[in-house]
Amino acid sequence: MKKEDFRKALQEKLGKVPLEIRMKWNERDLLIWWNEARASDSYLTWERARGDVWQHVKGMCSDRIGPNAIY
Repeated sequence: MKKEDFRKALQEKLGKVPLEIRMKWNERDLLIWWNEARASDSYLTWERARGDVWQHVKGMCSDRIGPNAIY
């Protein structure tokens, strides 16, 4: 998947988790969710990512978790 396609798919999948729940999350919760999401959807990948994809995931989703979460 290209970067923007990955970002869109990632945020779309994360959006299925209710905002009220995600507002209580921290990075650890997001990591747990990411591991489960990746295991359940083999197409949720960004092949050209440099380093561990997790580093990109937490940056792409930082505004969607925690008390200041939007979306």
